[in-house]
Amino acid sequence: MAALTDSEKSDYRKNLEGIVKPHKEADIALGLIHPLSTSAEGIIQLKLSELSKTYYPKMVMANNEAAAVATYHEFLKKAEEIGLAQLEAAWTTKYADFK
Repeated sequence: MAALTDSEKSDYRKNLEGIVKPHKEADIALGLIHPLSTSAEGIIQLKLSELSKTYYPKMVMANNEAAAVATYHEFLKKAEEIGLAQLEAAWTTKYADFK
């Protein structure tokens, strides 16, 4: 696989921004929600961060879309096993406190 030219990289970024931007809302409170690293939620967040570092490259480098989607579903399953729902509940509660 040949490396992308600067022009191709720019086109790729613009296309990606066009896909993501309509679905992204900035909210300063989201940046303030961090569980203590020694709490159960903090440990879950650390584990999920490590999991994403493992799975993100696998999804990006998948041979085809079906393989990427299968890897994504595997990632979600492992994230749920780690405690994603517990972390989301803690984030939701903390976010409500900021509003």
